[in-house]
Amino acid sequence: MDSTLISFSLPSNSLLLILHLALFLPSVRPFSDYSTLVYKNCASQTITDPTKSYTEALSALFHELLAQSSQSKFFKTVEMYNEMAISGLFQCRGDISDEECYDCVNALSQISNSLCSQSMAARIQLLGCYTQYEADDQNGRGNNNNNLKTTAIVVGGAAAIFFGFIFLLCIKSWGKKDDD
Repeated sequence: MDSTLISFSLPSNSLLLILHLALFLPSVRPFSDYSTLVYKNCASQTITDPTKSYTEALSALFHELLAQSSQSKFFKTVEMYNEMAISGLFQCRGDISDEECYDCVNALSQISNSLCSQSMAARIQLLGCYTQYEADDQNGRGNNNNNLKTTAIVVGGAAAIFFGFIFLLCIKSWGKKDDD
């Protein structure tokens, strides 16, 4: 008689558990703080900004990135202010909503301002999004990656010509040995 009672109560407990799960699980959303800092790298090269051009250009850049973050998961732009140009981008994870992307990019802006203020370049990654920016002015001061690339190409070309000349000399000397 006891075994009959237990067998009837077990399915009803299982049914009750399934009913609770069916009611509460759809409303449960996994919590994730997308604004948790994962990585930051602020350039050691800073900018002196007596006219506030850099600060205003950086603010305009983040304003544009923030405006686009409610519509897109990725955006890249360049902001110009007087003679200052700042290129920047953001990218949000594909599994977060547009609203969460907006909130995450907003957090990036605040974190950048507090951790990397006056840095010429920065890369910051949160759990939900990533940003990077770098500054350059029209007078060539600032990030000189293009100058370094040009120098590398010129040096590489000169080395190729030098080794080509050595190769031709070797071929010429081999030809003379065969004549003897």
